[in-house]
Amino acid sequence: MGQFKPKTRDQILTRMINRVVARSSLNDLNNLSDLKQVLAAAAREDDDTYVQMINLLDLFDLFKCRGNDLDERAKEYNPSLVKRLDARKATGTVTFSRTGTIGSVTIAIGTQVTIPADGAQPEVVFTTTTLGTILGGNTVSNAVTVEAADAGASGNAAVGVIKGFVSKPSGVTGVTNPAAFTNGRDREQDDAFLKRIVDQVAGLARCHAAGLEPAALSVEDTNTGKRVLFANVVEDPINLGRVTIYIDDGSGTAETTAVKVEEVVLAVALGGETKLNLPDKPIKIENTFTLRRNTVALVFGVDYTLNPASGQINLLPGTFPTGLTAGDLIDASYTYFTGLIALTQKVIDGDPGDRSNFPGYRGAGVRVRVLTPAIVQIVVRANITVLAGFNQAAVAADVKSAISEYVNGLGISDDVILNEMKERAMAIPGMYDVSFFLPVENRIVQDNQLARLIASNITVS
Repeated sequence: MGQFKPKTRDQILTRMINRVVARSSLNDLNNLSDLKQVLAAAAREDDDTYVQMINLLDLFDLFKCRGNDLDERAKEYNPSLVKRLDARKATGTVTFSRTGTIGSVTIAIGTQVTIPADGAQPEVVFTTTTLGTILGGNTVSNAVTVEAADAGASGNAAVGVIKGFVSKPSGVTGVTNPAAFTNGRDREQDDAFLKRIVDQVAGLARCHAAGLEPAALSVEDTNTGKRVLFANVVEDPINLGRVTIYIDDGSGTAETTAVKVEEVVLAVALGGETKLNLPDKPIKIENTFTLRRNTVALVFGVDYTLNPASGQINLLPGTFPTGLTAGDLIDASYTYFTGLIALTQKVIDGDPGDRSNFPGYRGAGVRVRVLTPAIVQIVVRANITVLAGFNQAAVAADVKSAISEYVNGLGISDDVILNEMKERAMAIPGMYDVSFFLPVENRIVQDNQLARLIASNITVS
């Protein structure tokens, strides 16, 4: 499909003149001629049409449209979530005062107080929305809620600037606002609204399965050449906010690890530390993890907790009510993931030091771990019958290849279906029949498992 290329009035007129001269005997084309005036009028109309088409394109360009047109574009993204913020009235509290203490004074709802005009700054009016009372024996009222008369940031007020009255209530001598008003706002401007639209779209599908799985599948380790070919997101139905992404590189070799022994985490404590960070992450907690304070081992769940994805250690207040003691030494022995798992974890969590390349996908408050699935080795034993004229051994070899291709192409948590293996076998040229001795039924594969078939586990005769 060709791109839209608008033309100017002069370009249109030139083409019209050229065509008229080429296709007719008319040649009266000087600037005052009737013919050229007619062509010029037509060219002007065509030029206006191009201008309107350009305007129409701009209306549907998120980065060019403005005002109500931007509001309409926002509706196309998510009308319930992406809306321009309307102007909002500032609210806060004021207190009224008097000089005497005898009797009670009531300040009615609807009483108007002001920030007095000051030079070019106009008067700002506020109206009380709750009842105020100065009780007998007191000179100051309770806190009375007020609302700006007009919506907008003009209603925001510094401490103590509300001190005027539209009409002073009887018995009251003064008014003030003990705290600043900061919640008034103008109608959201186009640039701010556009940024929110872009940010909202950029965050779509990041923190749920539909976003986490594609994120994992985009990972490739350029150092090893491995990439994530299969990914499965599993949410813990009991411990909400705990998610595991199982990944595989297609060969069951995505996991690589390294070990640190008595690595110094904090050489000399200043005192009061309650959070520590391991130098390497993510941590494989399925292996032994040892954290020591001054050579004495600490107990997980009693003395500390560990976020294996981020490598952050939190010292528990039961053991460390005031944190570490000055001079404490903390070391740890642990296994951590490297390679494809570490890179995928970084993509999911994001890198605070490199947000442009690793903005992250994990939702706030959610802990995501990247692991490899457990490999379920499938054993296949089958007997085939071939048609006349076909070589038994050759057909058997093709059947083995077809079955292996099927099983080894399954993703994480994909079940092994016996009838699918039969169908793959029967699709091989020369096949007459097949009988499976193993497996005898479908093999159900769990969320954290991956079915695979190695050459030594398949026999077709």
